[in-house]
Amino acid sequence: MSKLRTSVGIIKSLWFYLIGKKINQTNLSFGTVDWDDIKIAIKFLLRPIPKSSLQIIQTYENAFSSFNGSKFAFSFFQGRVALNACLYALDLKEGDKIVIPAYTCVGVANACWIQKLKIEFCDIELETFGLSFMDFEAILSKHPDVRAVVVQHLFGLVCRDFQQILDYCKQKGIYVIEDCAHATGTEFKGRKVGNFGEVAFFSSEQSKVFNTLTGGMAVTNNKQLASKMATFREKCKVSSKKQVSSNCFHN
Repeated sequence: MSKLRTSVGIIKSLWFYLIGKKINQTNLSFGTVDWDDIKIAIKFLLRPIPKSSLQIIQTYENAFSSFNGSKFAFSFFQGRVALNACLYALDLKEGDKIVIPAYTCVGVANACWIQKLKIEFCDIELETFGLSFMDFEAILSKHPDVRAVVVQHLFGLVCRDFQQILDYCKQKGIYVIEDCAHATGTEFKGRKVGNFGEVAFFSSEQSKVFNTLTGGMAVTNNKQLASKMATFREKCKVSSKKQVSSNCFHN
């Protein structure tokens, strides 16, 4: 009965969420949810989780992998959890230094702090709001022991200095983590973003173009890193319907 009440509560939230969107089209906080999304959500909420659920997840991940041109893809509850999977796969340890954009979602910094990494904030350029290579190079001159960098493709725009950063990191042996939360489907030199660094993560929460109400994806083209991502996911708990509801409708 409690599970039924939770499902009914989520469905009611979906309904008012959509109605609110229809009434106030100018409120951008409602994201990209529409009737087809509501129908799919209700379909899965009203029926018991099938034994083939893992197969459904695998099908979803394979579809994303094929779409993005990445060899391996792993789905998670949120984009920040997918980032944690990336950090885990790269074997970053407590105290390791990582560079992230100073202008980014707080979830990126939180994911790094949870792993107890030492963050070096880097300024952005103002053409695409991506990491500034000039400032990145200046940080490395002071902190040559930096192990990884998060390169953000914001608002669907490929980071202006992306190639410079890639080349420099390859020379210095620094891991590149692509933040593609705002850039699902964006291409760079004929390939979709998420395929240039060692690992990348995406978000599919309610405000993103690719929308599953809540969710994230971690990708890589490296088999060893993929194996570690799989290990990380096995350690993750399955989110309850209450958690999903809370995360989906916090706005």
